[in-house]
Formats: sequence, C-alpha cells, structure tokens
Amino acid sequence: RTPEGLRLLVAPMHGTGAVTFFLVVRTGSRHETPDVFGVSHFLEHLFFKGSQHRPTTRAISEAVDGVGGEMNAFTSKEWTAFYAKAASRHAELIVDVISDMVLRPLLDANEIQRERGVVIEEINMYEDTPMRNIGEFFEETLFGRHQLAHPIIGTKEIIRSIPRAEITRYLTRQYRAESTVACLAGDITPDLGMSLLQKTLAGFPRGSASPPVAFRRSFGRSLVRVKAKKTDQVHVVIGAPAVPFLHRDRPVVDLAAAILGGGMSSRLFLEVRERRGLAYAVRTSPEHFVDTGYVATQSGVDQKKALDACRVIVREHARLRERRVSRRELTKAREFVKGKLLLSLEASDEVAQFAALQEVLLGRILTPDDIFRLLDAVEPSDIQRVARRYFKPQDLRSVAIGADLREHELAQAISV
Repeated sequence: RTPEGLRLLVAPMHGTGAVTFFLVVRTGSRHETPDVFGVSHFLEHLFFKGSQHRPTTRAISEAVDGVGGEMNAFTSKEWTAFYAKAASRHAELIVDVISDMVLRPLLDANEIQRERGVVIEEINMYEDTPMRNIGEFFEETLFGRHQLAHPIIGTKEIIRSIPRAEITRYLTRQYRAESTVACLAGDITPDLGMSLLQKTLAGFPRGSASPPVAFRRSFGRSLVRVKAKKTDQVHVVIGAPAVPFLHRDRPVVDLAAAILGGGMSSRLFLEVRERRGLAYAVRTSPEHFVDTGYVATQSGVDQKKALDACRVIVREHARLRERRVSRRELTKAREFVKGKLLLSLEASDEVAQFAALQEVLLGRILTPDDIFRLLDAVEPSDIQRVARRYFKPQDLRSVAIGADLREHELAQAISV
C-alpha cells in the first residue's frame, strides 16, 4: 500500500515483452444519486481531455501512440478502470500517463461542453443497437428502483445539464486511495514494479469512496416487458436472480449456465439453433455483483420464431431442474469454464484486470487454481439443487426489443 492506503499489485509474467498498467476505482453507476446518473461514465471520458502534464487529448494519446502502445477505460456498475499497455521498456511512461490523467485532470469547461455531445451520440448508438441495449433493459426490469437498474451511460437530459461543479464534487468524493487498486502485469520485476507504482501514485487523496446503496432483494415487480422497435430480429433475454461474487453457489451457478448456453455444444445452442433453426446466436451468462447477481439467456431471433424460441429456453430450464445432469456433461462444462478462464489470462492486460478487479471489489484474489478447486467440488446434485433454487419459473423475468410482440404473448411463452 501507499501511505495514503492505495493498494498496489505487481504480477510478473514470463514469455511476454509487454506490460500493462491497470488502475481501478470502486465507483460506478450504482454509486450515483438520481440527479447525476451517468456521471461515472462521463467523468471517465473527461479524464482523457487533458491533464496537468499533457493538457490536451492529443498530448495524452500521442504519448501512448508514440511508443506503439494502447490505452482505454471502462465504466461498470461497480467500478471504473483505466489501462495502458506497451512494451515493457515503456512501463514508466504508461504509469505516468494514466496516473496524471486521474490524479490531475484539467476538467476544462469547454472540453466538458464538447464531450456532452460525444456521450449523447454514444447513447444514440446504444439505443440503435438492440443486441447491446437488451442487457440493460433486462437489468432495469430486474432491479426495479435500485441504482443497479439504471444504465451506466446515463440519460441525455442529465448529460446535457450536469454542472461542472457536480462532476468535480463526484470526483472528489469517489476517487479515494482506499477504494483504488493499481496493478502492473507483464514483463516487469516485483521490485521495479512496486517502486514505480509507489513513486508515481504518491499523493492519491486519502480516504474511501462513498459506498453504494446496499441491495436487499429489492427486485422490480414487472416480470415481462417489451420495447417496441422496428428491427429485423426480436432480441430477447430470459433470466432470474442468482448469487453475488463470493456466494458458495457461485461456481455451481457458473457451471449450470455453461451447461445451458455456454458454448456451441451447450443444450440451448444445440436445441435452439442447430436442431430447430430458431436463432443464430443464443447464450446463457451469469452476472455477479458484490451483493447480488443473476443468470440470463440472450438470443436474437426471427420475429415469427421469437415465442417458439422462448418456449424452448424455459423448457431447458425445466429439464435442468427435473433431471440430474450426467457426470460426463458436468465434466464438459467444467473444462469449458476452466479453459475460457485460462485463455482469458494469456495477455498482460487480462491478468492485470483479473487481479485488480478482485482486489478492489472483494479484498482478496482467487487464483485460477483456487477457482478450479471450487469448480472441481461441484457434483451433479449441486447443479439440480441450484437450478431448482435459482431457475424457478415464478422468478423468471423476460424482456424483448422488437416489433409485433406483445407482453401477454411473451408472458405466456415463458410460463410453459
């Protein structure tokens, strides 16, 4: 830790000449009050508009482009992260660029005004892309009035009107050392990495970010919602409440999701796409937050086949509840989940994100071996138990975006 309390991680990797710097702050859209919804994401944009040592967007981007590196940032519901990746000899540069952006942003009033238009166009893009918009529509339905229901990107009305003073107030309140983790991963030694982080991040504001409103099963009342939009496909999500990050059932839920729709040999892929030709894409994914979660199946289907696809999906939920999976199918799902994790950790940016996000959200880091041990302990009876507990018909929510689909039709389809 730095003297201010910021946590520092270094993850040396063999076989790479690159290094990634990943800085993550435990603040996101669920930390926002209604009058500033979208400020976390908006602020993420503004950090790139100029800092003390690089006062323009061009100066920031040229610093990283000039060494063949890359940089980006992400805002989620629970965290905001910044990263830069380059050849390892440029480690000091990329740490300095990101640190200067976050510690010493200019937040110029003219740049703020210009960036409002950029974010509004980003909102328009999401609204024109149902495949992306459907996920947040489902979360809005599932989480009701809680902050988790609100879109990360915010609303056009707030982005147009939020004052600079409110943006800086949020920055001051949330960007605090004890709620921040910095990680260097790749071709770097622990001593050099730690020295570089301690030197560059000195002076990060002390204290902790304001916590989010706790989630206490305050789910939305609507079980089915349809958003009318002229599209070639109907985009559908069917899901139910599940478990948070550290719940004992998390590995079981992850494996149940893999069995349902985790790959090209999963039950839903074979049944919905291959055998019936109802959809091009169908997948089931778990989502875990620090205090809640859900598991959901998403599909894009022909307008005339949407209800048939929904019926097949809920029947597969029922089959998972009613019949115990074979050991062979469980083993396949287990190896699928393990393999996906290992493949995701081949690059330094993925390793940095994997470690830093766990540390900032959970206060601990589960290694791949730790996760594998949890997965190996899952039995076929656990899958059936979890399916009966979390995939109950009365808990299912479904949302759809498309034309010529009615809520009562969707409700009937998922009640099969």
